[in-house]
Formats: sequence, C-alpha cells, structure tokens
Amino acid sequence: MLFQRVSSESAAVKPFRESPEPPSTLRTRMRELAKDNLLIENGQFGFNEAEIVAIQAFPAKRVYVPSKKRTEEFMAVSAQMGTNYARMEVEGQPPIGWSVNVAKCTCGCRYWLRFGFCVHLLYALQRSALVDSMGHEVLFDRSRSWERTRHSERQSERRVGRTLRICPALALD
Repeated sequence: MLFQRVSSESAAVKPFRESPEPPSTLRTRMRELAKDNLLIENGQFGFNEAEIVAIQAFPAKRVYVPSKKRTEEFMAVSAQMGTNYARMEVEGQPPIGWSVNVAKCTCGCRYWLRFGFCVHLLYALQRSALVDSMGHEVLFDRSRSWERTRHSERQSERRVGRTLRICPALALD
C-alpha cells in the first residue's frame, strides 16, 4: 500500500494495446479541419457501399507570426501540427483524394503509414457513423424493453382530450 502511494506515474505499468489508438490531439485536428472544410468526402466505392471512402484533404492555411519569426497553421493551438507532419497528410494525394478503407481502418497517406491513424481515417469513421466525434464507437440499443412498451401504451390511452403539446390553442389549426 505504501509502495503504491510513493511510486510515481512514470513507474506505473500502462496497458498493452493490440491496435493503434488515435491521440486526442489528432481528433481535435480532424474536427478543426472538417469545420474549415479542409476535409471533404468525395464518394464511396467498393463491394460494400461504405467500405472504401474517398477523402480529399487540403492543407491548412498558414500565417506568419512575427514574434516567433515563422509561420503557423491558422487553427486552434491544440490542433496545430508541425510542418513536416502536416505535409504527410496531403503529400502524394491522388486527385480524387485518399482511399480510406473503413472496414480495415487503413489509409494511403504517409501519416497513416507511420502512426497507424490519420485525420482522413477519423473523418471517414465519423462520416460512416461508426465512431462519434470523441472517437468512441457508436452503439445502438434496438431492443424493445417491457418498460418502454408499457409506457407507450399508457401514452396512447392518455391521448384523448387535451393535447400534450404546450402551445397556444389557436396555433394547433
């Protein structure tokens, strides 16, 4: 017990991951690029309709910062990336855009080849509704529970008489 309190965080064992996981900064960058219309979905093709998606990426606008005597990307600081890494996202891109395989989580860009995740893949996964903006898998509960069924039956019995909507009476016509 004393050892747990004394040990530092760097000595703590981190869980081993089987597959790459995107950092939060990459998710932030994807949201910023999508907000500025620098990531565009150009279509879907493949055997399965949403299996392979073409994502076209454009480089972020750069502005000169006199105090630092260099240029920086014109976006949130948490979404900024170094020049060489940012170049890896668009360098060698085909005219239609990067072909992103959503099922296998692969992309053809150099950034994906190096790190196993990229903004194109995150954008394609979000557009195909497999993950939300935070990178968590979207799950749906389509089962009908007895409580929900019973509640909807009670609602249908109560519909006689006054409307349930709160609005002026003359607005219902």
